[in-house]
Amino acid sequence: NAWTDESVMLHWIENVFAPFVESHSNNRICRILDSLATHRTQTVLSAIDHLGVTRLQIPGGLTSYIQPIDFGINAPFKHWIREAWSALVIEHQMSPVEKRIRITQICIASWNRISPETVCNSFNSLHSSRITENGELDMIVDSHEL
Repeated sequence: NAWTDESVMLHWIENVFAPFVESHSNNRICRILDSLATHRTQTVLSAIDHLGVTRLQIPGGLTSYIQPIDFGINAPFKHWIREAWSALVIEHQMSPVEKRIRITQICIASWNRISPETVCNSFNSLHSSRITENGELDMIVDSHEL
C-alpha cells in the first residue's frame, strides 16, 4: 500500500522486530505475513529468515478466514471514516489545521463504534475460530473449510 514499501518494512524489521526477536531468544517465533507485495520481496523475506524466525505466508483471498481484525474491525472502521470524511469534504472548505482536527475527531468517533461485541463477532464469524465463554480464542482448524 501507499504507506509500506520495502524500505519501511526493512526499517521495521531492523528497529522493531529484530530487537523483539533478540529479547525473546529462548522462544520460538513465527512471523505471519499476508499477501501485501512488500511482504513478498526477496530482501524482506531474507531479512526475516536471517533472524531465525519461522515465516508463514497467508495466501491471498483468505483474509476473511484467518485475519479477523482486518475483516471484522478494520473494514467497518475504514468505511465509517471514509463515509464521514466524504460527507464533510463535500459540505465544507477547511484549512489544513481544521482538516487534521476534523479527521482526528472522525477517527475517534468511528473507533467508538467498534464495540466488544463487534470484536467477538469478528472472531466468531471465522470458520476456524470462536471466542469461548471465558474470553479465550479457540482455534478450530478444518483444512477442508480452507
